[in-house]
Amino acid sequence: MPQLRYDIHCHLFNGDLLQRELVDLLILLKSVNVQQGGNARKLMVAVGRLREIIVIANRPSASEVCTYLQNQYDDPIVLTPLLMDMSYVDTDYTGKAAGGEIKRRIKLVLTLLRAALAALINRVEKLKKKGELPAGEADQLIQDMTDVRAGINDLKKRIDNSGLADNLLFSRENYLVQYNQLQTLAQNDPNVLPFYNMDPRQNMYEQNVDVQAEIKANLSGPNPLFKGLKIYCNLGYTPLDKVYMGTAQQEGIFAWCEREQIPITVHCSRAGFACLTNSVKINGKYYRDDRVQPKPADGIVKFKLDVIGLKAGEAIRERAYKLNHPNLWKEVMSKYPNLRINFAHFGGDSEIMEYVRKELPKKVTVQRFYDSLKRVPEIARDQAKKAYRKRETYMYLRPDIPDDLRTGLWDLFQNTGLIDNWTFHILEIIRNPAYPNAYTDLSAFSISEDLNGNTIWRTDADGTDYVSIKDALQQFKSDFYDRQVDYTKKKILYGSDFFLLEVWGPKTRYFSREFKEVFGAEFDQLSIAHPKSFLNLTP
Repeated sequence: MPQLRYDIHCHLFNGDLLQRELVDLLILLKSVNVQQGGNARKLMVAVGRLREIIVIANRPSASEVCTYLQNQYDDPIVLTPLLMDMSYVDTDYTGKAAGGEIKRRIKLVLTLLRAALAALINRVEKLKKKGELPAGEADQLIQDMTDVRAGINDLKKRIDNSGLADNLLFSRENYLVQYNQLQTLAQNDPNVLPFYNMDPRQNMYEQNVDVQAEIKANLSGPNPLFKGLKIYCNLGYTPLDKVYMGTAQQEGIFAWCEREQIPITVHCSRAGFACLTNSVKINGKYYRDDRVQPKPADGIVKFKLDVIGLKAGEAIRERAYKLNHPNLWKEVMSKYPNLRINFAHFGGDSEIMEYVRKELPKKVTVQRFYDSLKRVPEIARDQAKKAYRKRETYMYLRPDIPDDLRTGLWDLFQNTGLIDNWTFHILEIIRNPAYPNAYTDLSAFSISEDLNGNTIWRTDADGTDYVSIKDALQQFKSDFYDRQVDYTKKKILYGSDFFLLEVWGPKTRYFSREFKEVFGAEFDQLSIAHPKSFLNLTP
C-alpha cells in the first residue's frame, strides 16, 4: 500500500491573489525572441504558465484546487494549506488603502500583456508561413495565447466588477472566503491540515479585534481545524511585532506557541508576495544597514521601489530585507528557543544554490569591496584582491577561480557582509542544538537551468516534455544534504509551494517525482518522518 506523504507547504487559493505574477510574465514575454528554437520553447513555457494562472483564477473554490493538487501526486498526500491574510497588503503607514492606484497599474499590465500577446500571435503566424517554426508547435502556441487573451479580458472585468471600493484591492471578504473554505476542507478531509494566518496589524486598523485571542481560538482545543500558524512578514510587518513577542503587560503569541508546541511556518526567502505600498507602519524592530534596528519613533518604514512595476523582484527583496531578514528571526529564537517552527523555502532556491556552489559576487563597487575587507587579516585581503580585477568604480570577479579559493572567499565575504546568504543564516538556526524544533522546507525549489542559463528539459514516459529541476536538486543532495549530520538532515522537509510552483517552477507532478528520484529512500524521511516530527504527530 502506498505510504501517506506530506506536502508541508502549499496554497489552495484561487485567482484573487495572483495579479502581481503577471508583471514577471510580461517581462519574460517581452524578452523572448521566438525566431530561435530554444526561445520558442521558452515562450511556450511562459504562455503555458500564464494560461495556468487563468485556469486556476477561474476555479470557484479551494475544494476544486485541492482536488487538482491531490491528483498531481502518485501517492496519497496530506496537505497543509496556508491561509494568507492579504487585507492590508495595500495599506500604507497612514492606515489608508491605496488599492485604487494599484488596481490601475494591474489593469495597465493586463492591457500591455494582452497587446504583447497579440503581437506575438502575429509573429508566430509569420514564422509558421515561412517554415521557420513547425506547424504543430506554432498552432499550439497560437491557441494558448488566444486562450490567455480571452482570460485576461475576464480578469479585467472581474477587477472592475468586484464590488470593492476604488481604494481597495483585497477585501476582508477575500480572507474570510479562504478561511471558510479551508475550514470546510479540514472538516471533510482528515488529510487536509490547514495553517491559520492573521495580520497582526488588525490590532491597529480594526476596532474590537484582538489578534492574539483570534489566533488562540483557532488553534486551541482537542481537535482544532487549523493545525498550525502561518506568518508572512513580507506583507507589511516584522516577526518582532509586539503581538508575537509580547509586552511587559501581555504575553506574546510566540510564548504561547512555544508552551503549547503549536507548529509555525514562516515565509523566509527574498521572493514571493510583499506589501504593495511604499510605506508601512510596524509595531516592532526591523532590519536596516545590516543590523536589527529599534522600531522607528513613528513606526514608519519606507521603501524606494514599486512592487507593481518593472523592478518588482528588487522591490520584493527590499521589503523582505527590512521586514523579514533571518537575523530578525534569530532574535526571536534566542528568546523562544523551543519554538516549533519551519523557516520555509530555506532562504529561496537561488540562495540555496549560491550556498551550495559557493557563488561569489560577479560585480561589486570598489568602495563596498574594500569596506568589507577593512577588518580582516592582510593575507585574506590579498587573496580577495587576487580573485577580482578593478575597472573604473567596480571590482569584477576573474574567471576560473580555484575551488579552494572560491570556498574560502565565500566564507570570508559571508562573515564580512559582502555576501548576505539567507540559506547560511537559516542553517545556523536549524543545526543549532539550542533550537531542537527549528526546521526548514524546500518548497518552490525551481532551479531548472544549467550553469549557462539554458533551460533543462526532460520527456515523461507518455511523451510529455517538462522543465526539470533534477540536475540542481541532485547537486543540492550530493554537495549539501549528504554531508550533513543526521540532526540537521532531520530538520529538512518536503513541500511544493503549490500553486505558486505552477506559475514560476515545474509542474507539481514532475517536481514531486524528481524529488523522489533524487532522494530515493530518503524521500520517505523528507516527506513522511520529518514533517510528522515538525507537526508534532506520533511517529
